[in-house]
Amino acid sequence: MSLVGETLDHGTGRFVEEYRHDWCHNTVDVHQLYSYRRQPAACLANCRRLAEAMQPLHCEQLDGPQGVWSRVDAAFNASFDSAYLGGMRTKLGLVGEADRDSELVHDLLDAVDEGACDFHRTFDTIADPHVNWETLPAPLQRWRLVHVDRLAQRTFGNGAGASWIPRAAELDRLQHATSSGTSNAATVIRRLAQLQQELQ
Repeated sequence: MSLVGETLDHGTGRFVEEYRHDWCHNTVDVHQLYSYRRQPAACLANCRRLAEAMQPLHCEQLDGPQGVWSRVDAAFNASFDSAYLGGMRTKLGLVGEADRDSELVHDLLDAVDEGACDFHRTFDTIADPHVNWETLPAPLQRWRLVHVDRLAQRTFGNGAGASWIPRAAELDRLQHATSSGTSNAATVIRRLAQLQQELQ
């Protein structure tokens, strides 16, 4: 982790073709401390250690590590939950907030895990307003049926919510088509330039 929030190298964890909650790409991490499921807990542990190291510089002395941890935990959990849910709402194109949004995200990750789906392409696919749900893995179809009312509130255009996601998905498809030589190069290049300008 970096104090300024920058990630310099994703390494082999940059892409997750088959998402698994407990998968860890670091072979020396035998306890899976940095698996996807446990990353928030690992981040919290790092914040605790940072707070402990900085405590002697603080004007208010707290009662040992437990006193520091209680403050850190409260601040971290509120900030993380807000940022994580906000990011997931954006990725899914959800408008506003709803009581079951956390459950919706949790269920989605369970479905992606069960179906061993590509993590990033799953979001690209379900963000397409014209997606044919019947062609998707069964766990994703079941997820959609459970949360169909909330998903009906998504937005895909006019600058609201996650209107950029379908264009990002199209950009990805066009880049693949160009590299594989399956599309007219001139047409693809013009559309790529337009999409890249829209996504800036």
